[in-house]
Amino acid sequence: MISRILIDMMAALRDHTRTLITKGGGAAARETSELAEMSGGVGHTIGSSDSDISYSFESSDFEPNHDSITQPKPSVPIFGIPTPGRDLIEDLDYRQLYSEKIGRNGDMALAEIYRRQGFDGPAELTDAEGIAGLESTGRTRLLRGVSDARHVEEFKFGPLFPGTGGFGHGTYATTDPQRAMQYAHYDPDQVIEMVLHPDARIVDYERLHNEQQQALSQINDELNRLHKMERTPEEEARIEELKEKSFILKDRGRFAAAKGYDAYLVPEATADHYEEWVILNRTALIIQE
Repeated sequence: MISRILIDMMAALRDHTRTLITKGGGAAARETSELAEMSGGVGHTIGSSDSDISYSFESSDFEPNHDSITQPKPSVPIFGIPTPGRDLIEDLDYRQLYSEKIGRNGDMALAEIYRRQGFDGPAELTDAEGIAGLESTGRTRLLRGVSDARHVEEFKFGPLFPGTGGFGHGTYATTDPQRAMQYAHYDPDQVIEMVLHPDARIVDYERLHNEQQQALSQINDELNRLHKMERTPEEEARIEELKEKSFILKDRGRFAAAKGYDAYLVPEATADHYEEWVILNRTALIIQE
């Protein structure tokens, strides 16, 4: 009779121990200890001899506040690919671009280049967690302050305003919160937070400068050649076209957009311990909603 009771208790202890291994936890461990005491130490005997139970119960195995637990990183959403740019330097109508130039609505020549490239399409949108997740992968959070809250929604969904600036025409963004707040008249609702898409085509500033100077030098060489020739009406028209082409491409933002680049970093700003970017392709942006 006693043997039968011991066998039943041993079976119960085995089943309970397997449950403990599956679930884990301090409460289950205490229950096992109490059951072992009721069995007169049978639990210890089974734990050391039963081949089905090989787990050794250490106090640290059931420590409720384990220091090695790592907080999960923010998830990184998957975004679509930006509209790819093309080299349009030899395909643009510079007479048309020159006639538009800069007006009340910004640099309209740049707006036409945006249209040709498809850079005026909508940006990707995400939430604060999505921006944080992109930052965790090494992307730089950029800030753009605007003078009116309406411009925030326009920048996300409306026509892309072709801005102007001393480092090239385009959309300016900074890593300096104070600078962004100044442009936003110290209204945080007028500061746009964003990152460049991981697939954005970013051109090195020195390379951009060299490519621009090479293109302008070629234009100048052709102008010099034509000036030395007896001019026909066709050649006169070509000279005017080359002058207008040179005017358009002397702005580094227009030149970069015409070459198909999405953005470039302004190196002059890094001396002030913040970054300033000129962004040309809105579809290469991921903006916080």
